[in-house]
Amino acid sequence: MWRRLPVKRLESSSEGLGLERYLGSADNWLVTAHKNADPDAVASALLAYVIVRGLGGRACILFPEGVSAASKRLLAGLGIEVEYCTGDPPANVVVVDTANPAQLGGLREVVEGASILIVVDHHRPGDLYSRASYSLVDPSAASTTELLALEARRMGVEIPQSIATLGLAGILYDSKRFLLVGPGTFRAVQTLIDYGGDYSRALQLLTQTGGLTLSERIARLKAVSRARLGRACKEVLIAVTHVGSYESSAARALLEVGADVAVVLAERREGYRVSVRVSRGAEALGITADKIALYLAEKYGGEGGGHSGAGMAQLPFIAPSIEEATDMVAKTLPGRVGRICTGGK
Repeated sequence: MWRRLPVKRLESSSEGLGLERYLGSADNWLVTAHKNADPDAVASALLAYVIVRGLGGRACILFPEGVSAASKRLLAGLGIEVEYCTGDPPANVVVVDTANPAQLGGLREVVEGASILIVVDHHRPGDLYSRASYSLVDPSAASTTELLALEARRMGVEIPQSIATLGLAGILYDSKRFLLVGPGTFRAVQTLIDYGGDYSRALQLLTQTGGLTLSERIARLKAVSRARLGRACKEVLIAVTHVGSYESSAARALLEVGADVAVVLAERREGYRVSVRVSRGAEALGITADKIALYLAEKYGGEGGGHSGAGMAQLPFIAPSIEEATDMVAKTLPGRVGRICTGGK
């Protein structure tokens, strides 16, 4: 099933050759991604798994805190069975779609102690990159999936049809149905179709996964009802709230009802996980989710990062309750956003 095809070097680069060289330097790999892995993270992990196998190595996968509801439905719909690690995970690690160690949950120590660490990502550089033996990072890419799809083609590694279809769904998900595209997005889509990926099926399954469960709908409504509102630069509306789960979905819901900047806190065992989303109008003013996530991380002693439209921060327990923590963030954020949209640093 996992075959190495004759390699065509037409698009080889020093970066790509470095990835192949590092993957070929060991025969057993752990592949992982960020907590609550979304379709881009899951597709990226499966593609990295396929590449390792295509190069003759062994691999298994672990997702800290599992995968998102949308990812679960995609995997089930495509009949993909993930080869999860059993026992102690391998000492060599490939991390995809993840910029900071805080996003790795219970696998953080495993990743930080890796003998060889490879990072493949499309977010702006975070702390994880400085620890990597090798990194393939392109913030201009719309998804991590497209980077690995192009690498598989360059290496001549065959992608199974079901995983090619999952890859198409991963690109569709993170590009917001091609509202965001990078220089290699459509080349990656064509590559996955060439491998037998079914674009219509990917779109259908992704549309089906868009249906919200009762729990997610409740979380969204609670997020809106609890929102603290602020304003910057006259018309930039900021909403800060908290939920018990589904913080990313809640942040998207706040944008849908009119916010330009949405920040949602959720309490976890190690602190507060914060999801940040910004509207395209806010992005046009230079207000990006990664800037806000990094600001919160620096101010409160955590870690954060992301890209222009979506970011994530991990904060310590900065207040006795999540309500008080939400109030703290809501009070400090308008000033920071105001400095960004007026041209300040």
